[in-house]
Amino acid sequence: MARHLPARTVLNGLETGKTGRDHKGRFVAGAPPGPGRPVANPFARYQAELRAALLTEVTPADVRTILRQVIRIAKRGHLPAVELLLKWVLGAPPAPVDPDRLDEHELDVRRKQPTLLDQLALADDQAEDDPEARPATADDPDDADPLEPPLRTVLAWAIQELAEARTALQAAPPLPPDPAAGWEAFARDRLEFIPEAAVEVDQLYGAYARWCASYGAVVLEEAKVIAALQANGASLRTLPLTQCTTVQGVRVTV
Repeated sequence: MARHLPARTVLNGLETGKTGRDHKGRFVAGAPPGPGRPVANPFARYQAELRAALLTEVTPADVRTILRQVIRIAKRGHLPAVELLLKWVLGAPPAPVDPDRLDEHELDVRRKQPTLLDQLALADDQAEDDPEARPATADDPDDADPLEPPLRTVLAWAIQELAEARTALQAAPPLPPDPAAGWEAFARDRLEFIPEAAVEVDQLYGAYARWCASYGAVVLEEAKVIAALQANGASLRTLPLTQCTTVQGVRVTV
């Protein structure tokens, strides 16, 4: 009776069971070192010796000569030389900003800008490093101004005033928002009253609601919005087929 022997896969004349590979020719976990799978790079020390020999032979004058050649052929329009020169001089090009995340990028830039306290501290450090800009001390009483306080004192006063202003702002009750003022600002910035223009009520009110959300304003009631539009000469019209209500004489700008 014939026995069923395990299938053998032969790749490049070698059995996978003997080479430590699977049926697809890939190394399996725990495979012993062999052809194509060294334990470590046997040429690492030799490469280090070659690099040391290269650095020993190359002088700054050689580098300057090579750079002059790169600049010369880059001026002639050799694109690889131009790319190499610009990358080493100007650096890699910055990553493009995602158009959908422009607001986030702008907010991040604003947060990283130095504040007034940072500018005062930086001015204080520069004054200490610059002997000419350093304030007069007791060693030179002729140049000292008794009416001018030192910069560190001014910085302490600024910090105290900032803390007091922040405390007063937190303690003060918030002012009630005025929906009518927000609507007037939206109408002044985003609406155009043209007799031949028309816009759906839902589209206009949706644009107004998004504007209020972006500026932190309170949305005015739809009935009051329609009344304000009619006061400016606009009129309402309901289409017979779609039953959509449009405002005649108004256009929403981007």
